[in-house]
Amino acid sequence: MILILAGQAWAVPVSADSGQGVLPPFYQLTSRPCPPFCVTPFSPHPDISTVGEIELQHLQSSGDVLMVDVRRRKIINQTGFIPGAVSIPFYEIGLRYGADPVLHENHLERFGIRLRDGRTPDFSNAGKLLFYDNGVWDGAALRNLRTLLGLGYPPEKLYWYRGGMSDWLIAGLPVTKGDRHGSE
Repeated sequence: MILILAGQAWAVPVSADSGQGVLPPFYQLTSRPCPPFCVTPFSPHPDISTVGEIELQHLQSSGDVLMVDVRRRKIINQTGFIPGAVSIPFYEIGLRYGADPVLHENHLERFGIRLRDGRTPDFSNAGKLLFYDNGVWDGAALRNLRTLLGLGYPPEKLYWYRGGMSDWLIAGLPVTKGDRHGSE
């Protein structure tokens, strides 16, 4: 499919192997109890860019963004993930979610954050990050964005795909199955 955006043509791959157009059962629900599944705001912070499918693909093609799927691995194994994403479940990023401190520190280093004196974050090499979760009724990616903002991560280097895997599947875009447990 070709889409014209701001006068520029974009080739948008659509999955030909869509399995009769049926969404996985997890994404077929039209309502969920709130809490815990409350609809998230469109913009988590004035300087964080909320992106759609086309913007996500554009960021991906730039090659300088790490796309992080924060969903639980059980769900990823059932539904697959957006091609190019790495799996870092939301509970491994925030210490308040019980993350192992060493694992938490490893993820921060992967994001370009160094800990000076073992505690003070240094963001001089912070990379661009794009987070996504299950969709607008999930809050995992939003919590991780807020965690990173609380540490002092530069908000202009953070992106949020609010529609998450739900919107990705509804759009018929390709998914990758397999193991992406933090690998690239």
